[in-house]
Amino acid sequence: MSANLTTDAIEAALAARLAKAKAKKPQRVGIPQRPADAAVVLSSAQRRLWFLHQLAPDSSAYTLPVAWRLRGALDGSRLRAAVVAVVESADALRTFYRATDGTPTAVLAEADALEWREFDGLEEFGSEVRRPFDLEQAAPFRASLFRVGADEHVLLLCVHHIAADGWSMGLIADRLGAVYGGAALVAGTQYADVAYWQQQRSSDGDLAYWREQLADSPRPVELPGDRSRPAHPSDAGAQYSFELDETLTTQLRALAASEQVSTFMCLVAAFQVLCARQAGLDDVIVAAPVSGRDAVPELRTVVGCLVETVLLRARNFSTSTGHELLQQVRNTVLEATEHAAAPFEEVAALLPYPAEGRPPYSVLFSATHVPRVDLSLAGVRTEPLTIEAPARKVDLTMEVADLGGPTISASITYSTELFDASTIERFAHQYLLLLEGLDSSTPVSRLPLLTPAEQTKLLAPRP
Repeated sequence: MSANLTTDAIEAALAARLAKAKAKKPQRVGIPQRPADAAVVLSSAQRRLWFLHQLAPDSSAYTLPVAWRLRGALDGSRLRAAVVAVVESADALRTFYRATDGTPTAVLAEADALEWREFDGLEEFGSEVRRPFDLEQAAPFRASLFRVGADEHVLLLCVHHIAADGWSMGLIADRLGAVYGGAALVAGTQYADVAYWQQQRSSDGDLAYWREQLADSPRPVELPGDRSRPAHPSDAGAQYSFELDETLTTQLRALAASEQVSTFMCLVAAFQVLCARQAGLDDVIVAAPVSGRDAVPELRTVVGCLVETVLLRARNFSTSTGHELLQQVRNTVLEATEHAAAPFEEVAALLPYPAEGRPPYSVLFSATHVPRVDLSLAGVRTEPLTIEAPARKVDLTMEVADLGGPTISASITYSTELFDASTIERFAHQYLLLLEGLDSSTPVSRLPLLTPAEQTKLLAPRP
C-alpha cells in the first residue's frame, strides 16, 4: 500500500508548489474511454511488474493478500456470485498476459475465468497466500473460502500487484459488500482506459528531469549483511515491526511543521542517512512508491496498479545538518512527485549501470496513509485478519503507516539470505535514534547510533 508522498496535514506550502508545477503542464480534463478498436495496452507499472515476474515467476513477493474472518449465516453461493460480479466490474482483475517475442500482450478474459476454491479448515491458508500466480495462464485474482465451523469461515482474496494496489483492495472489498447486499455495480472508468490514456501522453519533460537527476548516480546501496549475496537469490524474507512512540511522533510532527516539510520527508531522510552510513556512502538512492491517483478524480474509483516507483537521491551527508538535509529531501520529493509519470523502465534506462537481472534499487521506503481494508457483508460479522508478507521484493523495505494517531507504526521486510533478525532489530533501533537527532545542528554523519548507556557499555573495560 502506498499514498502520495506528500499527503500530510501540513501540506499547504507543499501543495502550492505542486499546483504551480501542474499548472505548467497541459490540463487533464478526464480519462477518455479506450477506442473499441484499440488494443489493450499495458501501463508502465504493469510492464515493470511483468518484467519482475519473469525474473522470479515462482515468487509471491508481489501478491497482495487480504482476508477476513466471517461469523454468521454466510451464503457461500451468493458470496461467490458477488466475487464474480466484482471481477466483471474491473477489467484489471481478469487480464491475462501473454508473451510474444519477449513482449507482454494483455488479453481480457470473461469473469467466469475466476479461480474460486473452497477448503475445510485452515491448513491450506498459508500455502494459498504464498501460491504464485501464472500471469500467462490465469487471471491475476483468486478467491478462497475456508470453512472453519458451522457458522464461521475465512475469506481470502489474493491479487497480483500487476492488477491492483493497496487502494484497489479497499475498492474491491467495498464492491464485494455492496453486491452481496443486493446492489448492482455500475461500470465506470476501466484500467485499460487508463493505460491507453497514459500511452498517449508525452513523457519527454519528465524524462529530462530524471536524466539530470540520475547523472553519475551511484550503484544500488549494498547494506552490510551477515552473509554474502547468493548467486541465485530467492524471495525468502521475514518482517520486523516496531513503533515510533508518542513522544517521538509528536517531536517529528513538530519538526516537520517548523521546517515546512511533510512527516514522510522526515521519515525518509532518516532512512537515507542510515543507509548511507551503513554502506559508507555520501550519495544514495532510495526507491519509493508514489500514488498516481491524484492526477484525475475518477482514478480514485479505478481498480488497478496506479502506483509508480520514483528514485529519491540524497547527497552530502558528511556536511549536512538535519535541517539542511530536510530541505534537500523536500525539494527532491516534490520534484520526483511532479515527474512521477515518466515510465519507470525508461527512467531505469538512464542509470549509468546495467540492471543485472534485478531491480535497479536494493532498498525501498514506503509510507501509507491507507487504513486497513474492511469488509461489510449483510447478516455476517466480519473481522480483518493480519497477514504477514515475508516474501521480500528487494534486500530491505521499510514501510511506515501514519494514520494520524498518536504513534506511527513501522515494519521492515528483509532478505533472510542476507540479514539476521538481530541485525534488522539493530537497524530499526538506529533508525529511531536518527529520527530523534534530526532536529540538530550536528551533521547527520555524526549523529549517534547508540544511546549514552549503550556507548558506556561498549567502552567499558572488559573483565
